[in-house]
Amino acid sequence: MYAGLSRTATTNASAASSALSAEGVPHRVPWAGSMFSIFFREGEVRDYDDAVGAVLAALPHAARAAARAEA
Repeated sequence: MYAGLSRTATTNASAASSALSAEGVPHRVPWAGSMFSIFFREGEVRDYDDAVGAVLAALPHAARAAARAEA
């Protein structure tokens, strides 16, 4: 069961990373076992401050994308 979850997570993380790369979006996709996250930044996410910085940096881009979607 856990091996299947790990394969599914790897497939999903890889697909998300490929799609973001195709659009030129800087990101990192760290994972452990069946858990993964997406951080919108170029460098590695080493600590809490890096993670928070990635979220804060992504907010303006997300807001613009949402505004375009509503138009």
